Amino acid sequence: MTTIDPGAAGSAGPVAPHADPAPAASSHLFGRGLLYVMVWSLQLVAGTIVSPILAHVMGPAEFGALASAIALHQVLSVLALIGLDQALVLQRGEDGHTDRARGIMAVGIVIALVVALIAGGTAPLWRDALGFGDYPALVFAVVLWTLPAATVQIVLALLLAEDRLGSFALVSVLAAVGGLVVGVVLLLTVRNDAATYAIGGVVSQTVAMIIGLIVTRPVLRGLLDWPVAWRAIKLGVPLALGGLAIFVLNAGDRIVIQRILGPEEVGRYQIAYVVGSVVILLLTFTSSAWTPRFAALRDESQRWLLAVQSRNELYRLLMPMVAGVTLAAPLLLRIVAPPSFRPESLTLIVFLVAISAFPVAAGGATGRLLITLRRGKTIGLIASVAAAGNIGLNILLVPIYGLLGSALATLLAFCALAALQRLALPDRPAFARPPTRLMCAVAVTLLIAGGSVLLPQTLGWNVARLVVAVLCLPWFVGALRRARAIPPDGTSEPNLTSRSHDVRSNSKEPFLPHSVHTSRIPASPADLVELPDNAPGPCRIVAIDLDQPCPELVIEPHYDNALIVGWRAGCPVGTVYVELGSACTPVIDQVQALIGATVNPAGEVVVADIDLPSISVVVSTVVGRVSDLRRLLDSLELVDYPAVEFIIVDNRRTVGPDDPLPELLQGRAGMRSVRAVQPGISAGRNAGIAAATGDVVAYTDDDVQVDSQWLRALGRRFALQPEVDAVTGLILPAELETPAQVWFERYSGGFGGERTFTALTLSADSGPVRAIRGSRISVRNAAGTTTRRLALYGVGAYGAGANMAFRRNVLERLGGFDTALGTGTPARGGEDLAMLINVLWAGGQLAYEPTSVVHHRHRRDYAGLVNQIRGNGIGFTAMLVSLIQHDRRHLLSVAWQLPLAVVRILQQGSIRIRGGRVAGGGLSALAPVQARTSGYPRSLILTELGNYWRGPAAYRRSQRADQSWLAAQATPLVESRV
Repeated sequence: MTTIDPGAAGSAGPVAPHADPAPAASSHLFGRGLLYVMVWSLQLVAGTIVSPILAHVMGPAEFGALASAIALHQVLSVLALIGLDQALVLQRGEDGHTDRARGIMAVGIVIALVVALIAGGTAPLWRDALGFGDYPALVFAVVLWTLPAATVQIVLALLLAEDRLGSFALVSVLAAVGGLVVGVVLLLTVRNDAATYAIGGVVSQTVAMIIGLIVTRPVLRGLLDWPVAWRAIKLGVPLALGGLAIFVLNAGDRIVIQRILGPEEVGRYQIAYVVGSVVILLLTFTSSAWTPRFAALRDESQRWLLAVQSRNELYRLLMPMVAGVTLAAPLLLRIVAPPSFRPESLTLIVFLVAISAFPVAAGGATGRLLITLRRGKTIGLIASVAAAGNIGLNILLVPIYGLLGSALATLLAFCALAALQRLALPDRPAFARPPTRLMCAVAVTLLIAGGSVLLPQTLGWNVARLVVAVLCLPWFVGALRRARAIPPDGTSEPNLTSRSHDVRSNSKEPFLPHSVHTSRIPASPADLVELPDNAPGPCRIVAIDLDQPCPELVIEPHYDNALIVGWRAGCPVGTVYVELGSACTPVIDQVQALIGATVNPAGEVVVADIDLPSISVVVSTVVGRVSDLRRLLDSLELVDYPAVEFIIVDNRRTVGPDDPLPELLQGRAGMRSVRAVQPGISAGRNAGIAAATGDVVAYTDDDVQVDSQWLRALGRRFALQPEVDAVTGLILPAELETPAQVWFERYSGGFGGERTFTALTLSADSGPVRAIRGSRISVRNAAGTTTRRLALYGVGAYGAGANMAFRRNVLERLGGFDTALGTGTPARGGEDLAMLINVLWAGGQLAYEPTSVVHHRHRRDYAGLVNQIRGNGIGFTAMLVSLIQHDRRHLLSVAWQLPLAVVRILQQGSIRIRGGRVAGGGLSALAPVQARTSGYPRSLILTELGNYWRGPAAYRRSQRADQSWLAAQATPLVESRV
C-alpha cells in the first residue's frame, strides 16, 4: 500500500526496511552474469581462430560442405530441443527449486533421441535434396551430433539457472572449445575431410554430455509428469520455431545473395558479416545468460524494471563496442580476407551489421519479458514475420544496392523484430523508453562511427582508426563499471516511470509511521485472461494522515480511481473510493466524510508493557508463495511488541532439496519453525497451539503483511477486556491491481463484506427457547450500546483467519481447530469461522479491534478468484456440518435461521450483480461505498451459491482422509530453532 504524508509533501521518506531488496538493479547482470557470457563467448573466440586454419587445410569444397553441415546441425539441434531449455529455465524460476526442471530435462533428452533417430532414418530421403549427396559420412556425423549437442544445451540451461558457474564452464568448454580442438587434431592426424572434423565435435559433445548428466542428474519420473511436460512443450515448440526463424533472419540473406549475385559475393558478405556480427553474437550469449535471472524474479514490476535497466546499460556498452569494431574494420578485414575479396569496399557493410546490435539489445529485453510471460507463440510468430521480412527486403534491395542492400535489409529486419516484440508486451509505464540523453549519445556515436567509413583507407588513416578503436576500450571498461555499480534502489535511472503534466512520481512518497509498505505488482497478461466483459481497471490504494491538510493526490496515469484509507493519531478511521481525473469532482470534496471522522476511542488508551499479555504469532504455510512469505516475515520483524514469539508452521507433506524456508528464516530473531505434516491449515494451526508459550495465540496468513502496531492493538484489547476470549482485526487490501482483486475487495468487502472502523464487542444473545440460545449475536460499541443483532453463523463479517487471536487456554479448552476443515482439505475452508462461532457458542466474547491492521494480497487472476469463491461456498456448509456433528443443538439453530439466511444471501447476490457493495446494518457511515464500475460477475454469484450443496460431502471426505492419515502414522512435532 502506498502512503503519503500531507505535511511533508515532496520530501523523500525512507522505504520500509522490510521491503524486498530490489532485484531490479542490473548490477548483478553485469557482474556474475557477464562471467557466463565470457564462458559462452569462448566458442566464438575459438571459432574465429580455427576458421582460417580450416579454410587453408581443407580447401574451399570441403570447407563449404562443413559450413553447410554446421548449419544443418544447428537446425537439427533446434528441432531436438524444441525450446525445452527455455521452458526449463522458466520452470526453475517459478518453482524456486529444480525438481520439476530436472524432470523436463529427462523429457528433452528423450525427444532429442527421437529426433536424432528420425533424422538418421530419413537421411536418404533428404540428403541429396540438401546437396549432401556426395557426403554421406558427413550427414551421419551430423545426425550423431544431434543428441549430445541438444543434451548439453539443456544441461547448460539448468546449470545457468542454478548459478553453478564452475560446472557450467567445464561443460561449455568441453562441448565447444573441445570440439574445435579435437576436430583439428583428427583433421591433421587421421583424415583431411569435413566428416572427420565433425566426428571431433561428436566426441567432445558426448564427453560433455556425460559429465553434464552426472552433475545435473535428470529426474526420470519427469517422463510421467505429463502436465508439467506438456506445459513445457507448449511453451517450447513456438520458441523452437522462433529459433528457426531467427536462424533464417541471420543466414537467409546468403541464399538470396547466392541466387542473385553468385557464390563469390556470398563469400565477401560472409567475411563482412562475421566481423560486424561479433557484437550481435555476444548479445545472444548475454540474453541466454540473463534469462534465468529474469525468470527467478517473483516481483513482476521489478522484472520489468530490470529489463529497462539492462537494455539501457547494454546501449551504453554497445556504443564503444560498435565504434571500436567499425573503426578497426578496415584492418580486421585485411587480416581475415585476401585481397581478392576487395575488403576496402566491405567496411560500410560491417558498420550496418554492427549497429544492428542496438535493435537486438532492445529485442532481447522484450523477448526475455515475453518468455517469462509464457508468450512463446507470440515470440515464434514475430520471429517468423521478421525472418520473412528479411528475405523479402533482400529480394527487393540486393538487385539495386548489392551487398549493401542485404546489410540494410538485416538491420531493418532486426528493427522490425524489436518493434513487434515491444508492441506484443502489455502496456506498462514501468517499461519506459531510454532516457533522451542516452539516445542522443547513441546517435552521436553512430554518426562518428559511420563518418569514419567515409575516410580514406590508406595505411595512415587505418592506423589512426585503429588507435581510436583501442581508445574505445577504456570507454567500454568505464561503462561496464558503471553498470556493475548501479545501486540496489535503481536510482541511476530517474526516468523509468512515465509521467504526464499533472502526474507526479511516486518514488518520493514518505510512509506514515504506522504503515506497512506493500510492493505493488502491476497486472500481468496471466491475470487478465478469461475475464468477463466490462472488467474494472486497477485501483490505487493511498493512506493519508487526516490531521494534516488534504494533499495533492499522488497517482499514476493508468489509475482512474483510488481507495483512500484515512488515518488519525495512528488509527484507521475509514475508507472511501474516489474518482480521479480532471472531469471528476475534486478529491477533497470526495473525502469530506473521512476528514470529519473521529478516532476510535479504544485506540487512544495506553496500556503499560508489563500489563500486556505475551503473544505467540502462528503462521501455517506450505511455502508455496515464497515472495509473499518473505514479505510477511519482513513485516513481522518490524512489529512493536514487548513479549512475542513467531512460530512458522511448515505444513508441507514433503520438503524438496532446495527448500527456501531455512533461508527465509535465517537471521530472524524470535522466529522458529515447526513441522506439521498432517495436511490442512487446521493441523498447522493446532501445531502452533502446541508449540506456543504465549498467553495469546495470534494467527495470520502467508499472503499478508502486518502493521507494526498490529500486536499492540490486539494485546491492548485483551488487557482492557479480560472477559474477551478472542479478538479480530481490520483486514485492508495490499493492492488492487487486477479486476479479480477489485471485485473481491469492492463487492465482497474483502472478508465478510462489512468492514467497519468502530471497536465492537460480540457476545451470544438469549434465544426465545433454551435449545437455541446463543444462535443470535449482540454487537455492542465501546459505550455498551447494542448496535446490531445478527445470526451466529454470520460472525464472519467481523473476522477472518488472516487477522485473529485467541487466549491460549480457550483454544485448548475448545480442543483446537477441526482438522477436517480449512484449506488443504477437501472441505476447502471454514476452520476460522468455526472457531469464532465455538467461542461465542460456549458463552465467550469476541472483540473486533479496527486498530489491529493487516494488509492482505487478494487473488490476482480471475481463475484464482473463481476457485476462492468456490471454496467459500463449499467451506461454509462444510463448517455448518462440522458444528452440527459436534453439537446437535446447532441443527435446530440452523433450521431456525435458515429462511432469513436464504433471503439475505439472495439479497446480497442481487446487490452485487447490480454493481453495488453489500453493507450491513449498524456500520459506520464511512464503510458502505457504492461501486462505480461494472457489477459483480453473475458467474461468481452462481459459483458461490452452486457450491453450497457440495459442502456436506466435502466435509465427509475430509473426515475420511483425516482418519486414514491418523491411522497410517503418528505426527510427532519436530521443532527447529533459527
